[in-house]
Amino acid sequence: MKIFQKVLTRLNITVLLILLQIIIFGIALYKFVNYLPAITAVSYTISILTVIFLVKKVESPAYKVSWIIVIMLLPISGGILYFLFGLEHSSKNLNKRMSNEHRQMSTLLNPDIRNPNVYGLYGKRVAGTLNYIQNISSYPAYNGTNTKYYPFGELMFEDMLKELSSAKKFIFMEYFIISESSMWDEILNILTKKAEEGIDIRLIYDDVGSLGLFTPLYLQKLKSANIKIVTFNPFVPLMHLVMNNRDHRKIMVIDGVTAFNGGINISDEYINKDKKFGVWKDTGIRLNGDACWSFTLMFIEAWNAFCQPSLIIKDCAIYKNNSGYKEPNDGFVQPFADSPLDTEQLGESVYIDILNQAKKYVYI
Repeated sequence: MKIFQKVLTRLNITVLLILLQIIIFGIALYKFVNYLPAITAVSYTISILTVIFLVKKVESPAYKVSWIIVIMLLPISGGILYFLFGLEHSSKNLNKRMSNEHRQMSTLLNPDIRNPNVYGLYGKRVAGTLNYIQNISSYPAYNGTNTKYYPFGELMFEDMLKELSSAKKFIFMEYFIISESSMWDEILNILTKKAEEGIDIRLIYDDVGSLGLFTPLYLQKLKSANIKIVTFNPFVPLMHLVMNNRDHRKIMVIDGVTAFNGGINISDEYINKDKKFGVWKDTGIRLNGDACWSFTLMFIEAWNAFCQPSLIIKDCAIYKNNSGYKEPNDGFVQPFADSPLDTEQLGESVYIDILNQAKKYVYI
């Protein structure tokens, strides 16, 4: 019985169904090419026209080059594959949903929060970068925010557990990978206790990154414990590029006062409890103070885009820290969100701008 349970997992069934679709597509294409030679000529023409279309299309260069390579390697089927899977109509719908939510969330950000001191401290060039980020993403720069850097996941995990245990109002979590692990068990233990205390617990997980854990039965168990859950882009075993739209964010916000971010997912390799990959090196950061508001709104934006009923915009102010408490100012902090679904390559542009401004060093 256990052997069947291990074999008949959702992941294995998904892989099997996708392979079956690839085989059927390959057989159908082989039949067409061999028995209808005219189809081959038409397919070549479609591929050539598709490459011309891609060259002229306003699109990310990396996206265009990737498809052109595919079409050149598969000249008979490449053009057809692009029109079947590459136009991303579903991705545009996804982007529309996210954009609508972002427009509403941006009304809760203070448009006048730009701090003029940045000009005196860092000059116009840095101020220009901060203003560019705010103009494109709506997320401003903050002072009154303290930061702590973690060179390893296990160091951040210690502080995550302390902050989670001290939560008084709400805990928001959004992660790409949540796996069956001691790391998740410790976090879930705290979440369950906090939910019993009446604290608002909300979790967004990516359905591909966390494919092995969140079965329907397990989801029901968590919901019964008053943990609210949203699945980002539920995975369906179909050959469609919309399934490639994944949520890689790693965000934890506690009471609107503390936020954790970085590259650390919830799995034992990230805290070096699982050594099968050797020493795992990933970094993270903790924020305390005003800038946590942007992380709170990023989470609510994603939550509302994929959850019904959604949080009413006018009620979202309850999640803001209005205590007047400010951390010592150790510089400016500007959390922002980017998406591959829009036309502005915000994250990439900011990185390039930072490199261009560097005078002594850049740490990556």
